[in-house]
Amino acid sequence: MLNGRDIIYIYDGSFYGLMSAIFDCYYNHEYPFDIRTDENMQTELFCEYFYSVTDNSKAERVINSVINKISSAALYHIYCTFLSDSDEKEMMIFDFLIEGYKYGASVIDRMTSDRVFRLIDTAKRTSGEAHLYKGFVRFKKLKNGVFFSEIEPKGRVLPLILNHFCSRFSTLPFVICDLTHKECIVYNGKTAEIKEFFSVPELQYADDEERFSDMWKDFYNTIEIKERHNEKCRMGMLPKRYWRCMTEFN
Repeated sequence: MLNGRDIIYIYDGSFYGLMSAIFDCYYNHEYPFDIRTDENMQTELFCEYFYSVTDNSKAERVINSVINKISSAALYHIYCTFLSDSDEKEMMIFDFLIEGYKYGASVIDRMTSDRVFRLIDTAKRTSGEAHLYKGFVRFKKLKNGVFFSEIEPKGRVLPLILNHFCSRFSTLPFVICDLTHKECIVYNGKTAEIKEFFSVPELQYADDEERFSDMWKDFYNTIEIKERHNEKCRMGMLPKRYWRCMTEFN
């Protein structure tokens, strides 16, 4: 039984850090006022603060309990929610786990529950964004042979698209920069990792890159049937917020 207290749990912002904080909440039998990162720390009157230290063994116990007591699908939705930009994602996950441990694998279908609906809806938005970027990412070749791309997603989608592009490019080195969250995938043709960055350096494109960019634009301009142009349909399939990072619109 969790006791409600005016206590805020602070964690380091990582997924394992959040899982460790959730472990501490259950271990202490506490339903927290909130769970926040150091970056989102705001002083609340009459609240206590507990700094939860990331502990891999604690985190893995929570992760394994989700898989065994709820389902692996529930863990995927939890992870997608964690990658979202929602300011309430930590408590969404905590509330969902309360329902999940109570109802097991069937919890995902309990969409009449606000706790379940909010998390599933947030997770689907993030996973949907990642799915779109599997088709919307545009690469340009640099002089050093690396293929470079910029994106501006809603949500930290890089972990969700990493395997797709590593499989697609196989032995070709590439970099995908998430300008919104200041992190990037760096793939050297064999291994990949996600790194933080502060600014994009000045880039030197390959000599033939302009020719390939023009081919992209020509393809986009000629594939449409002009007489059947439907601007509303185009905006629905490819919203304008994606255009800035797509070669055919530059």
